[in-house]
Amino acid sequence: MSTLYKNTGVARASKLVIHRKVDGVDITGYPVTFDLLTAISGYSVITASDLRKLSDAEYNARRDAFIAYAAIQTGYTASTTGSVVTDVVSCPIEYVTP
Repeated sequence: MSTLYKNTGVARASKLVIHRKVDGVDITGYPVTFDLLTAISGYSVITASDLRKLSDAEYNARRDAFIAYAAIQTGYTASTTGSVVTDVVSCPIEYVTP
């Protein structure tokens, strides 16, 4: 029997974007984008479908690991603001079969 997954009405970010701006304009080399589906130390490559199926704790741990990785790469720490938003239009509340 297949496992059912519940769409909870919550959309998760799959990219982390770091901006550095001067007078409201990105400086050379920015923005820098990190894809949460790629592999970094301790985390393997996953698909968008896999990302949707992660528990909240698993998603938050992966996101936070990418924030820490991005901080090492850029010297700046990102915020989690906007990484999880309620969106029942794009993510209708229902059970789906993988």
